[in-house]
Amino acid sequence: MTMTVERLAEVIRLHKLWQICDPAGVRANLNYANLEDANLEGANLFRADLNYANLVDANLEDANLEGANLVGANLVGANLVGANLFRADLFRADLNCAKLVDANLEDANLEGANLFRADLNYANLFRADLNCAKLVDANLEDANLEGANLVGANLVRANLVDADLEGANLVGANLVGANLDRADLFGANLDRTALPDGVRIVTASGVGSANRKTMYRADTDTVCCGCFTGTLDEFSAKVDESHKDNPVHLAHYRAMVVFFRAYRDVK
Repeated sequence: MTMTVERLAEVIRLHKLWQICDPAGVRANLNYANLEDANLEGANLFRADLNYANLVDANLEDANLEGANLVGANLVGANLVGANLFRADLFRADLNCAKLVDANLEDANLEGANLFRADLNYANLFRADLNCAKLVDANLEDANLEGANLVGANLVRANLVDADLEGANLVGANLVGANLDRADLFGANLDRTALPDGVRIVTASGVGSANRKTMYRADTDTVCCGCFTGTLDEFSAKVDESHKDNPVHLAHYRAMVVFFRAYRDVK
């Protein structure tokens, strides 16, 4: 049975009082609640309990769901544009076709969540846990996935154009058919990652005074090393200029350039 508008308004009113430590306040308990098609635009549901709630097609645009418990929640088709889901628990939540444009999912738990065809354009997923999440056909264009845990995630045909995946953990992830145009993969862990056809990435570590990792994407002829991003020829010229007075580092970097060129030229 769908919760009445009046009852929902009362739950939210008492929840607001709870947030300011008013003795009359009660933390929102909406576990298993039927909130299909509910209008919760701009609602303040900070740390609310929405465990296994039915929020199909609900309007949660600009809602504050920071720290909310949404474990197993059904958010199919929900509007979460601009919503604040900082540190929200969305373990195994169903976000099929959900709209999460410009949503804040920093440090959110999305382990095992279903994000099939979800729109995450410009979403902030910094350090989010997406372990084994299903992101097939998801739109992640311009999304911030820096430091995100994507171990075993299914990103088949996902749109990752201009996405920031710096330092992301993609061990065992499936990116077959994904669009990685201009995506930043510097420092990402690509061990056993299934990459799209034609995408060729190699890394070298322990070179130079900082022993930093250098990544070379052969299909786009792009080198990322520290603050440098450019072509392999530009990187080679930068190495010769920066390390002309350090023959050891110069020799190491030149050997790496030779390796990258050999990798690029292998057909």
